[in-house]
Amino acid sequence: MRIRNAFRILISNASVIYKAALFRLITASVAVLIIYFTLYNDLLHLFQSDQAHALWDAIIHIFTDFVKGYGIDIDELPTAFEGFIAMLRSNVSIFTVVGIKTSACIFFYNVILRMGNYAVSSLYSGYMSAGTKFSLIPTLFANLGKAFLYAIIIVPIVMLFDTLVILLGALIGVYGIRLISIFAIILSLIFIIFAISFKFTVFSFFLPNMVVENQSVGQAFVNTFKNRSNLKGLLTSYSFLVMLIFYVNVSVAVFTLGAGLVVSLPITTIMTLLVSLCDYYNHTGKKYYVDFDTVVIPKQLQENAEYLKYM
Repeated sequence: MRIRNAFRILISNASVIYKAALFRLITASVAVLIIYFTLYNDLLHLFQSDQAHALWDAIIHIFTDFVKGYGIDIDELPTAFEGFIAMLRSNVSIFTVVGIKTSACIFFYNVILRMGNYAVSSLYSGYMSAGTKFSLIPTLFANLGKAFLYAIIIVPIVMLFDTLVILLGALIGVYGIRLISIFAIILSLIFIIFAISFKFTVFSFFLPNMVVENQSVGQAFVNTFKNRSNLKGLLTSYSFLVMLIFYVNVSVAVFTLGAGLVVSLPITTIMTLLVSLCDYYNHTGKKYYVDFDTVVIPKQLQENAEYLKYM
């Protein structure tokens, strides 16, 4: 129900998709240019090393043989991976500089994206509560301070969590492949999907608390963890949604050589925001529009109406 209603709201306001896509494209282009000119010389030294080439060749070799039907030859991958890690350890100073610069660029890029997410959520919340439509950029500037504070709080938490999940997923895939072959990669993907779903579930009310109830950033963050009786249902919805997002984006990337991601990434991001808004409206017993002709009435309001009818 959450995902279906979220999709209907998405379609009812399709123009937001193109605005969000343009916003992401501009910010991504600026971020890539900054990273390129800042890190080019440092990265060139690391990724032109023999160890980096050996690791890349091992990965390509595995997937090429698998696609051609020759089976899975994993003997080279662990050795190449360990050699690459050893090379990084022997270049700690360069790797540290690259890590700091990259982290700073990714951090500020994510801050801008999260500010954009705040504006998008605010737009859709206005539509869901009153059927009104606003513009993206004016909404962002009208809430610039609050959006920035939200981004500054959520981005470090999410970046740390995502980094740990990716590292653990990579370790499961690389070292598990010796024991259970290609199933280690499947196990790694399952772990990553569950971890991302858990993250979405835990923080799903943070943004709605701010855009729907107009709570301060501190209040919204604290209230995110209160009265969450719907966690099981939301975790199920997000698990399905994350798998769907993964499938859609990978398919689009393959069949459009990556070009389609310009549209598919904003769509899937907006879907996660809308699912959290729909769940928030249902959980708090608020009616909301899915289109101009349809209003969703949460179960508790329907029960109250039936009760009052017989009083």
